[in-house]
Amino acid sequence: MEQNRLTIGNNPFDISLDIPGIERPIQKPKKEEVKEATDKNAAFDIEFRKIVGRARLGEFSLRFNKEQYEGKWKELANGINSILDAFQKTSQEKNETLEEVQSFLVEHKAGLESEMQSLETVETRSKETSEKLLEEANRAVSSLHNLTEILEESRESIEVPDASTSGSDSREKLNLFKERLLELNRIEKFISEINSQINVLSLNTIIEASRIEEPGKESVLAIARELKDFSKESSSQLQTFITKIQSFQIEASETLNQISFRMEYLNNMGYALSYLKEMIKKSLKELQNFEDSIQKTRDSAFYLQENTVQKLSALTEKGKKDLESLKKISEDVLRIAEKSD
Repeated sequence: MEQNRLTIGNNPFDISLDIPGIERPIQKPKKEEVKEATDKNAAFDIEFRKIVGRARLGEFSLRFNKEQYEGKWKELANGINSILDAFQKTSQEKNETLEEVQSFLVEHKAGLESEMQSLETVETRSKETSEKLLEEANRAVSSLHNLTEILEESRESIEVPDASTSGSDSREKLNLFKERLLELNRIEKFISEINSQINVLSLNTIIEASRIEEPGKESVLAIARELKDFSKESSSQLQTFITKIQSFQIEASETLNQISFRMEYLNNMGYALSYLKEMIKKSLKELQNFEDSIQKTRDSAFYLQENTVQKLSALTEKGKKDLESLKKISEDVLRIAEKSD
């Protein structure tokens, strides 16, 4: 049977014809047919190998893509799970934080309300302090204005009398001047009272600042420090002014007593007016010092409330004008005394 098989390339072909009862001789194919069959078989083999290669490549690609996609899906799933875990953890922490905040607010509610009330109290006290300081400054300016009027009347009282003026009229004017000097005592007490009020306001502000907590404490302490510095500065200047007023009162009273005594025997007041002229020169110098003190007082009030500072500045300007008027009056008295020499 093997002799009836023909092998072309790697493929055997059965060329036997099994017809019962008939035996036929084996016929070899033609050379052209063999070549054609061989070419077709080779082409078929090549195409078959390509198909097998493509199938294997597709299988590998599918397996590779499957593994790749499975890895990506696992990575994506892990990422989603991580996000869900983080979101759940964040939600839990947020709830815990909210609970802590609520607990803190409940626990410190009374303290917060107390601190708010303290801040409102400090604001009210600060406003009252500024208003009191403004009121005291207004009173001080009024006192300076009164002092101007007193010196104006006193200047008229000590003018050198004409020849036609009687001795009794001169004595009456001197007595009137004594009364005006006594009124300076009231001004001295009033100035001392202003200084005491400033000290009390400074002390109250410091005490109030110690009762409250931050952040309002610093602003109140700043006001307290300014009031304290203002109190020290004004205390020194006012004490100097008060001392000079007292000295002027004593010396002027002695001078007027001498003038009153000598009016009985003398027709002029040359010696007494010369002495009074020196006193007026000293008073002019002290008025200048007090004017400088008012300027420093206005500068010391810089950190107080803006509205109060503006009003205080206006009052200080008024006081400055009154001081200038005082200086002018004293200069007129000095000029009169010099003419009488």
